[in-house]
Formats: sequence, structure tokens, C-alpha cells
Amino acid sequence: MKSKSDRDLLVRNRDDLITHLETGMDDFAGRVGDVALLAGKSDRNVHLANEREIYSVFFESVREMPAKLNQWCLVDRKELDPIPLLRCFKFPYQKAYSAFATKIEADTDILEILELYRQIFEEFLAVPIIKGKASELEKLANGLYTATVEVFIPNSRWNANKGGELDNSNLNNAWGVRGATAHCLGEKAMGWVNCWSCSIRAIGIMVMVHGDYRGLMLPPKVAPVQVIVVPGFKKSDVPGIQMPAIVLLMPCVKQLLALRRDNCAQVPLLRDSVAEQVNEILDDIQTNLFEAAKSRQEACIRIVKRWDEFVKVFKFHSAKIVLAPWCDDEEVEKNVKSRIDFESFGLEVKTLCSPLEQPDIPEGTPCFFSGKPAKKWTYWGQSY
Repeated sequence: MKSKSDRDLLVRNRDDLITHLETGMDDFAGRVGDVALLAGKSDRNVHLANEREIYSVFFESVREMPAKLNQWCLVDRKELDPIPLLRCFKFPYQKAYSAFATKIEADTDILEILELYRQIFEEFLAVPIIKGKASELEKLANGLYTATVEVFIPNSRWNANKGGELDNSNLNNAWGVRGATAHCLGEKAMGWVNCWSCSIRAIGIMVMVHGDYRGLMLPPKVAPVQVIVVPGFKKSDVPGIQMPAIVLLMPCVKQLLALRRDNCAQVPLLRDSVAEQVNEILDDIQTNLFEAAKSRQEACIRIVKRWDEFVKVFKFHSAKIVLAPWCDDEEVEKNVKSRIDFESFGLEVKTLCSPLEQPDIPEGTPCFFSGKPAKKWTYWGQSY
């Protein structure tokens, strides 16, 4: 580890470090702002969300790896079209970094992080996700590839939670993390860097996936209040039915009823086993919310193999997502985005991800747009 005095160089060296990254800053144009310093005005645009200089501060070589760093912070972000809980000006943010001596270790770490995010979304938030990789145009700048978890929201859009990014050697070179290994034939080797993040957007996704015309609906595992007990005649006094279940005391008929928020069913309860029955109901609500969201997601996915079919899905802005065979060509992706923008009256459609669990693609299957041999199945649609 470097000394504290070396770490103090972080601020003084920031401009020099960012200079190394100017070739990859174009993709961050929308999130770059002018920062006025206390001593005057800065003549440089600074990407406010880039903290990877910590690697050159904490590590001198790959001999000090593997290592993981995690941070929780508040982020200020420029947004042209803010959306509550999804695209905010200021929001809580979790971002973590890991560094490894070999690419195999880094790849394994990415898969572990994606599985961690899957557990958060599916097992706690009851939101089904699709694990995949972003295309070259949609990946994070300066990364070798970007892994993501995609979530379908019922208003026809998908929401990406960029789960992990594997950075290439140029980024490591910029931050000065170097070293020698026995497997590089004496050449200088650079570590492999991952970063992954999650924000309040996950809460926004949960609200949009499970909410209905009656308002908020929370899965039991994350609800701050899971059950409320009220007399039956005060049922209408409960301020909103946002908790997963309400236990009604019915003294007139000497009965207990559980009112479920997910399907409005009333379930009779036995006095001798109220706690056990309520726990079973909560587990069933959690499962039911996930299965309902999964069914809505699957119902909105359309498999197409030709361009005319692709256009028909989006032409009337229908709430559908397309899974199509694609040749994985950047120029084809650009042409698809421009053509669909023209033929569907300005609708912005892009690649969402290529699922890690690829469906079988028969040999010789053509790309839906170019006719070239398809390399993978890819999801296309709108995204926040």
C-alpha cells in the first residue's frame, strides 16, 4: 500500500490523470460539467463520477491484488429529463471496485456480482431480471465489456442496472497500476479492474413494476411494515393499503381475516395459528408478485427474424420488446437505430443486452437487419 503522503498527490495529479483518459471521455459528454475551484475557475471539464484514480493511490503493482473497495455516497448528476427515483439530480449511490492480477479472476468476479444483483432484485424486490452483456456502442467508456441486469417496466421500457464493467489495460495504464508476473515472459503486466454499482434506481424499478392504480405495492421482504392489525370497522381508516397484508379483527362474527394487498383476497385465520398463517401468506405474496412480474415480462417479448417484423413491433409504440438474431456489428447497430427512428416516427430503440444464457441459434441463421450470419440473440427496445 502507498503511504498517506502519496495519497495526497491524488488531488494534485487529477488533471494529469484525466488527460490520459481524454480519448474515452466523449461518451460521458452528457455527464461532464465545468467545476469552479475555490482558487478560481477550472479550464477543464471534469467527469464528476470518475473515482478510478484510487487505484494509482492505493496500489503500486499487481502483487497487491486481489483487492476490493466499496463506497456509499451521494451523486450530483446533470439530467435533461429527470424522472423521480430513476433519473434524479441527486441520489444515493453504491459503487465498488475490484482489482485482479489475471483476467480469469476478473471475469469470475463479474459473474459473482451479477448473481448478487440477481438475488437482490429477484429474491428481495421480487423483480425478474435478465443478465447479459451490453453491445460495443452501449458499454461503459474505456471498458473491455459491460455486464448488466435488465429489468422490464410495464410501460414498455427496460431499465438497465449496469452490474459490472471489466476495464481494459488502457485504463490501468492511465492510473499507473503496473507490475511483473511470472506468466508474462518478462513484459510489464497490468492488473484487471472491475467496477460495479447500484443506486436508488433499484427502488424506482420496484415501485414501477409492482405499483398499480391503487398506489404503491411493496414486497414483504423489503416492506418496512409487513402487517397491520386493525378492527374490522376501522379498515377504511387505514391510510392507504401499502403494506403487504392487513389482519382484520371481526368481533361480531368472532373471526380474523387477512386482507392481501396483491390480489385483495380475504383469507380466514385460525386464532391458534395466526402467526404461522400470516407468515405463509407473506411468503405467498412475495412469490405471487415475482411470478406476476415475470409473466408480464414474458408476455411482452417478441421473437423476430426479419426487419419488417421488427418495425411492426415498434411502429405503433406498443409495449413490446424484441429478441432478434444479430451479427454483432457496430455499423449495423447504428443503422438499425437510425432506420427505426425514421420508420417509427422518432421512437428511440437500441440494444438492451445480449443474454448470457443464449437460446440456440441454428447455423446459417441470418441477422434480422443485414442478412449476415447471426452471432447472438440480442434484446432491442426502449430504455430509461
